[in-house]
Amino acid sequence: MSGEFQRFWSPVSFLKLTVWMLLRGQSAIQLMKITTGPGNPSVTCSPPIRSLKNRRLKRWIASSRHLLPDQLFAVAVHSPRRNLKVAHILGSLDRGGVEMRTLDLIRSVDSNISTYMLTLSGREGSLSAEYKAAGAHVVPIRVYSWSFPFRFLRFLRRNHVDVVHSHVHHTSGFITMLALLAGVGTRIVHYRSDGQPSSSLNGFSKAKTFTLKQLIRLSATHIVAVSPATMSLAWDTNWETDSRCSVIVNGFDLANFSRPDNNPPPKFLEGIPRPLLLHLGRADSPTKNRDGALDIFSRYCQRNNPGTLVFVGRDGRDAGDALANKQRWLRKLRESGITDRVVFLGERSEVVDILHHADVLLFTSLLEGLPGVLVEARCAGVPVVATDLPGCRFLAQKLSRVALLSCDAPLDLWSEALEQELLSPTDRQERIQALDSLRGSDFDMDTVVQRYMRLWSS
Repeated sequence: MSGEFQRFWSPVSFLKLTVWMLLRGQSAIQLMKITTGPGNPSVTCSPPIRSLKNRRLKRWIASSRHLLPDQLFAVAVHSPRRNLKVAHILGSLDRGGVEMRTLDLIRSVDSNISTYMLTLSGREGSLSAEYKAAGAHVVPIRVYSWSFPFRFLRFLRRNHVDVVHSHVHHTSGFITMLALLAGVGTRIVHYRSDGQPSSSLNGFSKAKTFTLKQLIRLSATHIVAVSPATMSLAWDTNWETDSRCSVIVNGFDLANFSRPDNNPPPKFLEGIPRPLLLHLGRADSPTKNRDGALDIFSRYCQRNNPGTLVFVGRDGRDAGDALANKQRWLRKLRESGITDRVVFLGERSEVVDILHHADVLLFTSLLEGLPGVLVEARCAGVPVVATDLPGCRFLAQKLSRVALLSCDAPLDLWSEALEQELLSPTDRQERIQALDSLRGSDFDMDTVVQRYMRLWSS
């Protein structure tokens, strides 16, 4: 360990300062404003410190500056001589909403952005090749390891990372604190999901969440969420009073959704009886509620309605889990007598092509942030019947033909909603209008890229 880090970790003074900052809920940048001239560092107390009644504590904080590394309070200045370096932190690069939206973003940003994808699971994931093809450097680094903090700090410093953009919910507090210690100037916590309600957490989980959120208060320079509801539920109901907080919705490359009139269906959809009811979501996440979709479709069929339910998304965590899940679903389908009316396609890359040949999207998730699949469906002109979640309500205010129902609503109501949407099938002109209505909107990737560029360069 270098002398600088020995000087940083050893003093009891730093422990006192850290505890005081956590209790006060102040960030390091708020607590001290460091102005450094050539060989002449000086300390200027910021308003939170000047407002302290305890003058002795105020003098002690200022006098403890020499015990801390310069990087802790330094504001990064991006040199024009090199590319801006952004490190994204995710669990893995398996196909999912967050991973796909981040991949689309990386494909769209300027070439002068050097992108690193750090996966905390320690493995790359099924989308790794596509990320690399987009120019990203994929770095597996297992978080459940005693050496993780040292390896992560070393990575950030050796690669001169300018921005750490963490997408791992409250765990981002641990990530941004390490980034703060490494001297990274821009440290972003990005909430992509509403998270579990606090009422469902046990005592240990509540304590862990509280601690991680305090680390975010201390170390994050920006806090981003995909919707106002996600910001309120995952972070703080008073987020609008915090200048660090902002909402940036997911962006979509609208050019990907343009299709010719005679666009043929993918071969794996040929011969499937219409109408085609589509469910998009991986089964290894219980919150996607694939069992709920099967119950709804079973009631839909009992009402003598035609059609086929098509599931797209991996069927389990691994081959064994997928096999067990499919056996359970097939038993349920046999009991309902609709085995031949449900198709499991597994994980597919041709999602846009599948959407263009779907008649309605059935969305049964129990927990989401901003469900991108709803926006994708409307980009393709497909009507949506979805669970009434905060993120879905936000989208229903901005998108047409999104019908919302409570997850506890009777199955007959879900069936009636599907029947109603199928009574008015979308034609070619309506699909074009649905796509055109999103151009230049907050969901347009060009708009989203501009917002991220300002965020990363701040």
